[in-house]
Amino acid sequence: MYNLIKNTEEKEISKKIQYEIETMLNKELENKENDSRELNEVGETIEELMINMIITNIL
Repeated sequence: MYNLIKNTEEKEISKKIQYEIETMLNKELENKENDSRELNEVGETIEELMINMIITNIL
């Protein structure tokens, strides 16, 4: 009987730890996606500025 209870408790603790790790990893992934999105936006802005500078110098 003790082993059954102990195993159940260990499984619950394991599930909680797994959930916490998955939550942390999902947050990290979301942060990296947001960073990537921001970098793409900055790159697009720089590209537009460079194109405008080139066009301005040509005209």
